[in-house]
Amino acid sequence: MYEEDLFLFDKWFRYLVSLHEIPLPFRVETHVRIKNIECDLVISSSKGTIEVELKESDFSKAFEQGIKRLELFDYVYVALNIPTYYILSVLRSYPWVIERGLGIISIYDGVVVLKAHKRKEPKQTFKNLLSYIR
Repeated sequence: MYEEDLFLFDKWFRYLVSLHEIPLPFRVETHVRIKNIECDLVISSSKGTIEVELKESDFSKAFEQGIKRLELFDYVYVALNIPTYYILSVLRSYPWVIERGLGIISIYDGVVVLKAHKRKEPKQTFKNLLSYIR
């Protein structure tokens, strides 16, 4: 995908690309199967991968699916077609979504509500400690 191709996409998508400083060109795929899991939207670049799980309004299912995909991608977002104020009120009941680093997008308002955090591997010292304990 090249810079001029971005005009095809909604402002939340363009903002997501700039938020993560994704270098051009990059690749966008829809309905990708990875490890027997269907992923709605995958953005790949030399900097890594971002997955966006698209849902109309079923936030519970979207959050569950997003968490499952955290192991497959550098960043994972859940995009819901509901207003930002409602997403923020729902997040109070799902604090683990924020703790795990899942990003949230309001398609309804066209904004990134919560930036995803990069999946991190445990530090080598922690891995060494775990292997010693086992």
